[in-house]
Amino acid sequence: MSRVILLPLDRSLATLAELSDHPELKRIKRYAIERWIDGEWNRCVEGKDLPAKLKARFESVTTTKVRLNILEATDGPTIFEFRIYP
Repeated sequence: MSRVILLPLDRSLATLAELSDHPELKRIKRYAIERWIDGEWNRCVEGKDLPAKLKARFESVTTTKVRLNILEATDGPTIFEFRIYP
């Protein structure tokens, strides 16, 4: 199962992502954060068993889109917050 959230950015240089999940549900088994670069999705963060709060840092880049890609889940994902910071 894969769920994707697209977030158009009106600024560039996303360097930090924060994700919040309901830890008691433990539904998200594999995930990736990807940025749109030169017409392609480019993976910058990848992980397993999403924690209740994730702070992911990655290299600065100019982009117009960022997405959270749920690569594997036991049921419908329950993300309640996804933030991108410059």
